[in-house]
Amino acid sequence: MKLAITTLVSIFFSITTFAQAGSARVAYIDMEYILKRTPEYIEATMQLENKANQWKNEVDAKKAIIKEHKDELAAERALLTRELIEEREENINILEKELVDYQQKIFGTNGDLINQKIMLAKPIQDQVFATVQDIADARKYDYVLDKSSEATMLVAKKRHDISDLVIQRMVQAKRRQNLSGNQVELLEEQDRQNDIAEVRRERREAQEAKKKAFEKEQKDSKAENTASNDLNVEKQKKLAAQELLKKKQEEIENERKRVQDELKIKQEQLELEKQAKIEKQRLEIAEKQKAIEEQKIQQEIARKKLQQEKLEEIQRQKDAAEAERIKRQEKLENEKQERINALQNKNKSENSVDLEKIKKEREEFFKQKQAEIQKKKDEALKERLEKIEEIKKAQEARRQKQIEEQEKRKQELERLKEERLKQGK
Repeated sequence: MKLAITTLVSIFFSITTFAQAGSARVAYIDMEYILKRTPEYIEATMQLENKANQWKNEVDAKKAIIKEHKDELAAERALLTRELIEEREENINILEKELVDYQQKIFGTNGDLINQKIMLAKPIQDQVFATVQDIADARKYDYVLDKSSEATMLVAKKRHDISDLVIQRMVQAKRRQNLSGNQVELLEEQDRQNDIAEVRRERREAQEAKKKAFEKEQKDSKAENTASNDLNVEKQKKLAAQELLKKKQEEIENERKRVQDELKIKQEQLELEKQAKIEKQRLEIAEKQKAIEEQKIQQEIARKKLQQEKLEEIQRQKDAAEAERIKRQEKLENEKQERINALQNKNKSENSVDLEKIKKEREEFFKQKQAEIQKKKDEALKERLEKIEEIKKAQEARRQKQIEEQEKRKQELERLKEERLKQGK
């Protein structure tokens, strides 16, 4: 603010000094007034507003997704393990970080909205500047100021405002594209005649002002001649005023230099703080990547340990099944032997019974029983193997999912790192 005031005061003194020589011509424009009456700028502004509304809807959608994740976590927290809770909270933090970065990218001070607004206004501003330059050349203006700029204009008389003339010339420039060569020349000749007439009018006003000033000076001179005693006092006052003006100008120049030095020091401090912040963010990203790698290693160790425990459990089940089979086999053999002995004892008392036939029938019966037992055992073993295979597939799917999520997080961290580096540059 001090720098703007200093610059404005310097320009004011320069223009005042130049105007005192009787040759300075000054005009001003209102850029905001011109842009608001330019159809291209109005249309571009409407398109930008529609785009901004789309970006706002995207932000609202992201916020809704984050809220949904938070509500799900709050509802299921009591049923989840600590690791799953931390994983979901980390995912929510990543989504919130993405939302903040997206808002900064779109609506920040250097975001897409501001950049596109500047890009939309720049071609029209360039056209305005070109038109102002043509008018200044034609009407011999030494200065053309912008009323809507940061440097506040203390005095701005309406007769020096050429904003409507700029709009008129811009409209004429568009119409010339549809006119013939003769019509364009006629229109340009009318503009030249209007400019010449305006210059002559202003010259007449300047001459009248000079005439009045001369008459006033003559009157003052007569008054000074009649009051010779006051002449020395007036001269001393003028000299004192000139000395005071010179001193004020020196103070203004010193203040301007001091403000520039302060701005330079502040910019250097901001640059150092920015570099330190980027370095801190880089270290944080590196630590997060290291933590993710360590978590990945721990998960791989846990997966292998779980797989080893499952294999050991399967082996124990197989050993138990084998021991049960041997026990049953021994029991069957004992029963078989007892029945054979019983048959032998019975055959001794009953010679009519065919011992060999009974023996064969018993052997067939035992073989059938053994086959059924073996079949059930094979089916049980097959069922266990299928369950083990399903468990392995589920574990592999979870592991692949974890790997993909970790890879996504890693890519996201890389993207964030690149964006921070770009912002730092």
